Amino acid sequence: MMVRTYTAGNQQFAYLASAQLSRLASIDYTADTYAVNSQCTPVTTECKMSYREDGVGASYDCPFEFAGIAYTNVGAANSVTMAYFTNSSGQNNDTDTSPIGNPYYYAAVAVVNMRNPPSPAAMDDPEIVGGIHGGSTIIAVWCNATVYDLQYTIVNGTITRFITTTSNYTVTYLLQATQRRTEVGDANLVQAASVAGIAGDAQSISDQFALSYSETALAVASGAFEPRDATESQLRTQILVARVPKAPLGFLVLMNLLLAVLGVVLAVSAWKSVQRGDVGEIQARLSIPSIVATHFEHARVRVPVEKVEDMFEERHGELGSRIGFLKTAEGAWVFDTWS
Repeated sequence: MMVRTYTAGNQQFAYLASAQLSRLASIDYTADTYAVNSQCTPVTTECKMSYREDGVGASYDCPFEFAGIAYTNVGAANSVTMAYFTNSSGQNNDTDTSPIGNPYYYAAVAVVNMRNPPSPAAMDDPEIVGGIHGGSTIIAVWCNATVYDLQYTIVNGTITRFITTTSNYTVTYLLQATQRRTEVGDANLVQAASVAGIAGDAQSISDQFALSYSETALAVASGAFEPRDATESQLRTQILVARVPKAPLGFLVLMNLLLAVLGVVLAVSAWKSVQRGDVGEIQARLSIPSIVATHFEHARVRVPVEKVEDMFEERHGELGSRIGFLKTAEGAWVFDTWS
């Protein structure tokens, strides 16, 4: 039994869910529960909020059935005053004897951050009033709350389905009446408005107040609910798997085997060439000294030798040809030899 939040587009839902237990971390499931979405709009100017002459509070008289004084005198604490209505007109606040709809409507005046003057940015907002006795932030809001039957699916800790259907009158009245009669969650509403009011504008305070109301109303009423089994569930395990088509896999294995056979054939061919005794000499004749001897030595380069050095006449104490640039009959300079 835990209240969580879920955001879909620009709407924030509070919903009742399972507690975050370690044994549920590897379980994916679909469950049925309840959710609340609340939306608020600042109406401070519509409520004609002003200060009493003695300066102990701000009076308000809204165009709906909601009027009174938000006290800001020395010794007063942060507070929230609320009223509930039978419909969107706000002309009937007797929800004890009159039926309510879904969504249902409510209004609130919050006095928060007592002894702390509002920020300059907040004071520039006409929907925020600052207290004159040491400072406070005062705001009036008009809100509606919609109660939903919810079915949601969680896979690997992430919501993959979030299907809402408007709840019936019984569930709606249960949430509205529990919070309205007990006021046990007012402290949460005050805290939410206080935090948002430190540096926020009227709409941000209203949005935070609405989300806090959704969470609070659902949490306070949750004592009337009882746990039920999940609609469906499965144990999730992680294993390393791979899936490839058979034809490409077989072709890859066959080509690797043929490559191995080709390697064996080339190795045997190379071994036979070495056994004939010609490979070593051909390799030696491809060296740079041997290529030089081929171009500038004419006698010894054509006979078999034991070493590359034996191709040069100087190796045998004979005076070899000199190498240098000579001019051809055509007038070009080329490498050539002379005695």
